[in-house]
Amino acid sequence: MYIKRHLETTIEKLSGCCKVLLVTGPRQVGKTTLLRRLAEGNRTYVTMDDINVRSLAMTEPGLFLQRYKPPLLIDEIQMAPKLLPYIKMYVDEHGNNGDFWLTGSHAFDLMENVTESLAGRIAIVHLLGFSHAEVAGLGAGAFVPEEKFLLQRDVRALTQVNDELQFYRFLCAAASYTGSMINYAALAKEAEITAPTAKQWLKVLAAAGLVYLLEPFMHPNLKYGVKAPKVYFTDTGLAAYLLRWSNAEIL
Repeated sequence: MYIKRHLETTIEKLSGCCKVLLVTGPRQVGKTTLLRRLAEGNRTYVTMDDINVRSLAMTEPGLFLQRYKPPLLIDEIQMAPKLLPYIKMYVDEHGNNGDFWLTGSHAFDLMENVTESLAGRIAIVHLLGFSHAEVAGLGAGAFVPEEKFLLQRDVRALTQVNDELQFYRFLCAAASYTGSMINYAALAKEAEITAPTAKQWLKVLAAAGLVYLLEPFMHPNLKYGVKAPKVYFTDTGLAAYLLRWSNAEIL
C-alpha cells in the first residue's frame, strides 16, 4: 500500500524549475518509493547498491551517462561521488529541468560534494518518516525498525565504531533523552563511553537525520542561561522501540 507524502507537490514543483533534484534522509523512510511513484515509469532507474552500476559510475562516469540517459533516477548517489561533476557538465550543456533525480542517505558526506559540484543547479529536499497526518486513518502498522542495518550500517561509514553493542547502548540511552536537555556526562556514563565520544556520536546521529538538536536561544545580554541543547528523535517510533515502549500503556 502506498501512502501519499506531503512533499510530493513540493518535489514536483522543484523538479520543474531545477536541473537536479536531491532527496536526502535516513534509510528506510521511503525516498526511493516516493520518487519511483512520482516518476510513473517515465524515468530510468539505477541504484548504486548494484556493484556493476557503481563500478561503472566510479571508474567511467562519462560512459555511465552515455549508457543511462536522462530523465534518470539515481539511488544512493553518495556511493558514487565521482559521478557528480559529470552530472554538472551534462546539465550545463543540455539545460533541461528535472533531468536528474537523486537520493542519498548520508546527508553530511553528500552535502559537501553536492555543494562543490552542483551549486545553483540542484534543489534539495529532506524526507523524514511518515507524519501522523500522513498515516491518519489509513491503518498503518506499528513501526518495527531493523536497527542493525538502519542505524549501525550508516554509523560505521561515518565514524569509528568498533563495538556495535556499545553503540546500541548509546542509542538506547540517547532515546531516553528525547524531548529533554542533553547531559553529555550522564549520557556517556549510561552508555559506558567518554563524554567527547557521546557528543561526537550524537552529532553523527544529527547529521544522519536520526535526531534533531534544538539549540537554546542565547541573548547577548543574558548573563546566565541554559547552553545545553534539547535532543529529539525525528521518528518517535524509533525512540519508543529503543526504550522498549511497545504500547500506549507502557508509554
